[in-house]
Amino acid sequence: MRQSKAICEQSSDFRCHIVPVGAVPAALCSPPMEPPARRAFPPAEAGALLIVVTALVIGVSTLIGWLAGSLKAGLVVGVVIGLPAGIAGVYGRYHGAFS
Repeated sequence: MRQSKAICEQSSDFRCHIVPVGAVPAALCSPPMEPPARRAFPPAEAGALLIVVTALVIGVSTLIGWLAGSLKAGLVVGVVIGLPAGIAGVYGRYHGAFS
């Protein structure tokens, strides 16, 4: 396959690439891309997410324990599962905030 040279003389900021469009390669000239703006880390939002996810898991587990006949066991299982679930929720949401 023979490739042709694509030259964009409009601006020195542009980079040209050969992109196959159908059977004939075509030049694709695009301006340089800028990185996306960094997302801020709001501590209050992270704390609220931690509390909500943890409380939700504890509540659901306690409800299941109550329906099964052991409220205390459901509460203990909810705390054991809820804390890591809350931490995982915050990490999933904000894992790129400090990098």
